[in-house]
Amino acid sequence: MKKAVSELVIKAGKAIILMISTQIVNYLSSEEFSNKVKNFIQEMVNKIVKLVMSEKISDITK
Repeated sequence: MKKAVSELVIKAGKAIILMISTQIVNYLSSEEFSNKVKNFIQEMVNKIVKLVMSEKISDITK
């Protein structure tokens, strides 16, 4: 009986892990995730450009 229960628990655990990993893979390959990453990268680039430009301006005014 204990063996049957532990086998059932193992199978259920494997099924849950498979479901979760499938959801993660689906999300990571989705257009929504891709758009979020693109937006994040664009925001970071904009911030870096603003920082560099402000440094250049402060160097010029010195």
